[in-house]
Amino acid sequence: MAITRSTMVDDDGSGTTGTILNNAWLQDIYGRIDGIPAQAWTPIDVSGAGLSFVVTSAWYVQIGQTVTINVNMQMPVNSNGATAQIGGLPFPGAGANGLYSVYGVQNIYHIQAATTVILPLNATTGAGLSNANLSGQSLVLAGTYIRPA
Repeated sequence: MAITRSTMVDDDGSGTTGTILNNAWLQDIYGRIDGIPAQAWTPIDVSGAGLSFVVTSAWYVQIGQTVTINVNMQMPVNSNGATAQIGGLPFPGAGANGLYSVYGVQNIYHIQAATTVILPLNATTGAGLSNANLSGQSLVLAGTYIRPA
């Protein structure tokens, strides 16, 4: 079965399309994407409780306005009733965004619009979780969000 192709330019006069220009363009784009290094970021407690997270890894990659993050951290054992808030994202969110919990407590992790804050929420009720709710928990979060232009 033939592959349907979009119209391309006969860039080398051979009567075929995409042999030089299009392949060079494609390789350049792939090279630029593959060459984007992951950057470190530091999750911090912004709940007001003064907690110190134990962070195993926290990185992000930005391509245009799209930011992909990953964090592996341990919440300290505590009995603080303040709403948990993890700050320090590399860029604010352009709108409401969510992250996936890939390990540990299955909650919803919401990035507040126009902030660099992640709010852990109860997956059933949507209510904010307290620091005490996450006491001693391992959090492994991954997701992609859009930053403002």
